[in-house]
Amino acid sequence: MKKFLLFLLVPVLLCGAAAFAIWKWCPDTVAAGYVSEYGSKAFEMCRGWFAASREFAAEAWNRVQNPEPRLPPKDEKAEPEAKPEDAEPQEEKAVENPAPRPSAPKPVVSGPPGWTGIEPDSWCAGRKINPDSLKRKIVLVFEFSADDEISTGMLPRIQQVWSAYNTKPFVVLGSHRGDDSRAAAAAAKKAGVSFPVYQGAGWSREPRSSELPFIYLVDDSGKVIYRGQTEHGAIEAFVNALPDVGRRR
Repeated sequence: MKKFLLFLLVPVLLCGAAAFAIWKWCPDTVAAGYVSEYGSKAFEMCRGWFAASREFAAEAWNRVQNPEPRLPPKDEKAEPEAKPEDAEPQEEKAVENPAPRPSAPKPVVSGPPGWTGIEPDSWCAGRKINPDSLKRKIVLVFEFSADDEISTGMLPRIQQVWSAYNTKPFVVLGSHRGDDSRAAAAAAKKAGVSFPVYQGAGWSREPRSSELPFIYLVDDSGKVIYRGQTEHGAIEAFVNALPDVGRRR
């Protein structure tokens, strides 16, 4: 690149030097006249080019010092303009395959209260019971999963609650949340569980919680008096409700 610029610059300098020599030392020749005429034109052109370049440089510097605010990019998915009120409504085209709408949340069971899932084929571990044996008693339902370490880690603590209050009108009911009943039986056996554990057992008026482990307490009238994830709150609610067992309707 440097050689190319030097190749262009040398002839220009030589021509300029020759023109200057003719104009300086041979002012009366014809060549000097041409040099004078075209030299003056070239000078005027150079001066005009310099003035234009100076204005352009000043304008460019002004833009650098005072930049114009940039407009935000146009959103291609912008909402269409609102139609006038007097516009005639157009018929909507029928969609052959409409997108599925999100399903509404399942309503809470509102049927008659009762215990569900306490059946011979859903038993997993501990003592076997039937729904009638839970009448006129306060029931602590412990929802857990054999796949959840926190749930299985709480089984010995729930067993301690059952051992402390099994002589009262009180029952602990383990409700396993999962498909593998053998895993539930193995976890209950490892924790030394003796309270009844059934697959998916629960109170019909209490929807299943999305969190595990989960504990809720149902009094002898069928009212849920505690919901939480620790046994301490359930024990406190049980002790407070115990004197009224048999009096509630």
